[in-house]
Amino acid sequence: MGEVKLIIILNMAVPFPLGRLCAMCAHAATAAILDRGYWSSTYFCIEPLKDEALRIWMEESFTKVICKVWGEDKLIQMKEMATFNNIHTSMIEEDGHLAALSIGPAFKEDLRFTKELILL
Repeated sequence: MGEVKLIIILNMAVPFPLGRLCAMCAHAATAAILDRGYWSSTYFCIEPLKDEALRIWMEESFTKVICKVWGEDKLIQMKEMATFNNIHTSMIEEDGHLAALSIGPAFKEDLRFTKELILL
């Protein structure tokens, strides 16, 4: 088993102050988990046993890597690449702007396509 990470990509081209960009980062991290769950009666359920990377991430690490890009086209490109590699994504839209994208959690070796991103 390898290391598991959640990649969060912020679109620095959106006209938001830094605090709001930080909120977009938090939204992306939250959506990465909540998008995997469902409501059962009055309980919210997540079944990490169906996804080994998610299970390891939730049990052991919560490791996040924050990256930045300039432009919605780059977010869309990274989403398409993750989808092609069968990695879960969550896109965050705010005021008509694509502001952030989460990729994963996934095994580090499956996230190699994100190497070109600039770390914050």
